[in-house]
Amino acid sequence: MRCAATCARRDWGSGWNTSRDTLVRNGSLARATVALFEARFDPDHGTQEGEQQAVAQLEGLLDGVRTLDEDRVLRSLSEVVRATMRTSFFRADGAQKPLPRLTLKIEPRSLAFVPEPRPLVETFVYSPLVEGLHLRTARVARGGLRWSERPEDFRSEVLGPVKAQQVKNSVIVPAGAKGAFVLRVPLTGIDRDAAGPPGARGICGLHPRPARRDRQPGRRGRAPPLARALPRRP
Repeated sequence: MRCAATCARRDWGSGWNTSRDTLVRNGSLARATVALFEARFDPDHGTQEGEQQAVAQLEGLLDGVRTLDEDRVLRSLSEVVRATMRTSFFRADGAQKPLPRLTLKIEPRSLAFVPEPRPLVETFVYSPLVEGLHLRTARVARGGLRWSERPEDFRSEVLGPVKAQQVKNSVIVPAGAKGAFVLRVPLTGIDRDAAGPPGARGICGLHPRPARRDRQPGRRGRAPPLARALPRRP
């Protein structure tokens, strides 16, 4: 929920405390959103029938939300879950322990609150130590990854160059990719110059193929490699 809320907060226009209070007051909706996520991606228990039931329950609960502000927060959360194509939530490391970070591969064109022009794919990485994202405007695209110093709006910092590339530079470079991350820990003792781009990617987990064996809705058991797992999706 924290990951989805952090990703959706760009639309809320309110601080995290207000948004957290909204989730606390609407515990049944928060649980229904988690149930939808599990129905879509859980490799052991998720089913299409369960997903349909979770969607129906969630829609019914959303219709009963009292205020417009709470409705916007809660619908944004459900949109993020529905727009997620793959996730690393159910992956484990070599010791079969949960990964220290959560990755969502999102289809921004399915998010009503994301302004145009919308990237083709957004990869969002969340952990207590770091948050990061990577925006891609085509199936095959290349671009840089920056260490942002704007923790509250680093997505806007990335979206600006992406929009410029799509609108102004399309004749020169028709498609591209941009990314950024912010640290949620004190920077004391961290040498940005020494870390460089390779160290940045290692800290954030934004590798060239960040969702290689992650979960995709509708596929049970171990997911095949990315090139085979997404034949119809970006």
